[in-house]
Amino acid sequence: MTHDYKMRKEILEQPGLIKNLVDNELENIKSVAAAIKERKIRLISFVARGTSDHAAIYGKYILEIFNGFPCAFADHSAFTVYDCKLDMTDTFVIGISQSGESTDVVEYLQKAKKMGAMTCAVTNEEGSSLTKGADFTVYLHAGKEYAVAATKTYTTSLAVMWLLSCCMSEDYDRVNTLLKQEEYMKKALALEDMIADRAERYRYMTSGTTVGRGLNFATAMESGLKLAEVNHVVMRAYSAADLKHGPISAIKPGDPVFLVAPTGKAFECMRELAEDLTGRGAELIVLSDDDKLLSMAALPIKMEHNPDEAMTPLSYIIPSQLFSYHLALAHGFNPDEPVGLTKITLTR
Repeated sequence: MTHDYKMRKEILEQPGLIKNLVDNELENIKSVAAAIKERKIRLISFVARGTSDHAAIYGKYILEIFNGFPCAFADHSAFTVYDCKLDMTDTFVIGISQSGESTDVVEYLQKAKKMGAMTCAVTNEEGSSLTKGADFTVYLHAGKEYAVAATKTYTTSLAVMWLLSCCMSEDYDRVNTLLKQEEYMKKALALEDMIADRAERYRYMTSGTTVGRGLNFATAMESGLKLAEVNHVVMRAYSAADLKHGPISAIKPGDPVFLVAPTGKAFECMRELAEDLTGRGAELIVLSDDDKLLSMAALPIKMEHNPDEAMTPLSYIIPSQLFSYHLALAHGFNPDEPVGLTKITLTR
């Protein structure tokens, strides 16, 4: 196997970055949480693109489930194209951008502040455009990310969302729950040789579907994006519920479908979907800790059982990152520099 690409090195760095983030940002995030309470914020709105948008999906679930706090996703073009005016007095806007230079995210955060919002930049780059003028900045402390496809900035962004939730509820025992994820992430990395051996089978795949539910909807979205970015395949990502509302009719015999299905509250929906997809002849690639579900898969990826379902996205994304990387090698692609993509994407 070729192991000299930056993407793989950055995937392998991920477990150790969680404690680094906690050590460097916990007190800062406590200040953010205190300001949310002081300002009597009533709505949290996320503005992000690509991988960062998937971290925002996770953040929305976490803050609503654990904090009972209503959250929303910003419509970038409402500001950047249509120049709308909103009363954002009681709104906290979190802009997430690994580079801090996504133009529409930067513009949205700036305009939201002018309209009365409290704002926070979440980024990996000190002094980036996103941080200028933001009321707060939370850094990912992931180190320079050289590969175009984001990996370590995704998992550290998830960790920031969890820490914000902990600080808003003042439940700091949950910080220890986050720190425990380093071991689960290491165990996910230990699957690399098996994944590398099996990725070759899918080198002629031109399209596929990734599916998750609830907290791992974000994992399905990010898994699909990684496959699309570095392998130039058409990927569709769905919530299990959304897939059943029509798109499942497009699944044909032999179509690869990736299921992200840890045991937990969302598991039963995923199990039922797996049975339906099996009946349609789909080829299942399953990430789960449940042996019965794994037995339905052409490619079973056995994950360590994690009693904290809300934490599984940090480890469950790793096999998808590794699969995307090794499939790119099977194709003969450079996973660090996908054709036609750059690290910073400028959109309005």
